[in-house]
Amino acid sequence: MQSMERYVGLGGNPNGVAAVVALALPMAYFLGAFRSRALWRWLNLLYLPVAILAIILTASRGGFVIALVGATVIPLTAGHLRRGGRIAVLVGAVAVVGVLASVVPAANFARIAETSSELSEGNVSNRSQIWAGGLELYQQSPFVGVGTGNFGYAIEPVLGYQIAGHNAFLVVLVELG
Repeated sequence: MQSMERYVGLGGNPNGVAAVVALALPMAYFLGAFRSRALWRWLNLLYLPVAILAIILTASRGGFVIALVGATVIPLTAGHLRRGGRIAVLVGAVAVVGVLASVVPAANFARIAETSSELSEGNVSNRSQIWAGGLELYQQSPFVGVGTGNFGYAIEPVLGYQIAGHNAFLVVLVELG
């Protein structure tokens, strides 16, 4: 199996980066499709392929799902575009697919392709075990928690390894009580 590269800035969280980038997709599309100033329109439209590339390079399944939901704005508003705009969107989509196929490691695509099976099994990267361990931690210290930023360290005796909580609400509950 090919090794997977999850690209992200130094010290960054690939899932968080992908989510933020994906959330901006519909806004950039709207500004690129419906603004009057050409420079701003093109800058916003240029964001779309760069953002999609960034999301796929992070190999974040959550970011990919957010991007898919955000991308629904494109077919929903396509009727409001002029013919040239619709053609540009189609040509841009084909170009993005071509660039992605040549630049992104196959293992990143494979990880993203696992999304539906992971969701249907209800165990995305063993998160159910992490969450169960987090709830066990909470029961051990429900009033004062384990301390801010200590979820990864505190979960080690429960799971046998350090890992992020992958659920902001659970992390706050466990860390702060």
